[in-house]
Amino acid sequence: MRFIGIFFYALTGLLASEIHYGLLQLDGQFKVIRESKPITDFLADPHFSEEYKQKIKFIQEVREFGIQELGMTDSENYTTLYDQKGEPTLWVVTAAPAFDLTPYQWKFPIVGGFPYKGYFKKELVQAEAKKIKNLGYDIEIDVVAAWSTLGWFPDPILSTNLEKSEGDLANLILHELTHTTIYVKDSAEMNENLASFIGHQGAILFLEQYPGGDTLLRQYLDQRKDRERFIDFMKQKVEELAILYEENKEMPPNLKRTLKTNKIQSIRKELSVLTFQTPNAFKSIKDGSHPLNNAYFSGFNTYNKQQSNFQSIFIHQFDGDLTSFLKSFKEKYPTL
Repeated sequence: MRFIGIFFYALTGLLASEIHYGLLQLDGQFKVIRESKPITDFLADPHFSEEYKQKIKFIQEVREFGIQELGMTDSENYTTLYDQKGEPTLWVVTAAPAFDLTPYQWKFPIVGGFPYKGYFKKELVQAEAKKIKNLGYDIEIDVVAAWSTLGWFPDPILSTNLEKSEGDLANLILHELTHTTIYVKDSAEMNENLASFIGHQGAILFLEQYPGGDTLLRQYLDQRKDRERFIDFMKQKVEELAILYEENKEMPPNLKRTLKTNKIQSIRKELSVLTFQTPNAFKSIKDGSHPLNNAYFSGFNTYNKQQSNFQSIFIHQFDGDLTSFLKSFKEKYPTL
């Protein structure tokens, strides 16, 4: 999961709980900043993996492409690296009502509402999830693969990201740089869908002009075929689930719960026989080790629901010109 971090507050007049959360996040973010090192340190280290050195150099080229060619906001992002030592750094909780796909919203000063809340300590995200679950919501906890501080702090490369393929890395960096460039208050769904769209289209553009990028582009697009097949399948099922809830909203809760359970079991069963190019693709969802509930489905919408709409705007209003597309949104929705 990718994530817009909430790390800054206008403290005057806030509840003590809001101040406490803000200070916790600042403490976690400052720890990451303190322990991050310039990428030049890693590039000069003879003991640092040569493969990862090449990935760092690759990220720098993607970063420059985003800034120089696409017009993304310049910053110190991705000029440092944070060594996670193989451990997760940030966790996020999402939630949705038991019979509705509208995401639970956490409200924050300045930046507005968000359908997720992140913590640098696992026990804290678990406590938050338990509190929201006790209110009757479905919940989900995910490890965060990357996050953006909207340019307020220098976002480092996370060491676990160096394990990604070049195409996925290009997508991730351009996704996060979009958050530094464009921000729509109170609309995480638009922010995340837009960043996902620009990340993907930008990765294609970058690999098309990158030396030796033909092979990397083919690999990336092959990997995307499985994801796009999964997204198309899940979009349909989320729509079916939303219709099920709407048509049966007056039904007693115990009967609605049965309908919901049966529908989700059906979704998982249909997914289990769906074929993918990559062996074991989406295995955790197929075999049940990753929970499927309304928090998962509403989170799916946060990142994927508006992709077709952005594709239509991209083609019909901007003739497939990503720089002009991004510029238009940047002018309308400048970041904080």
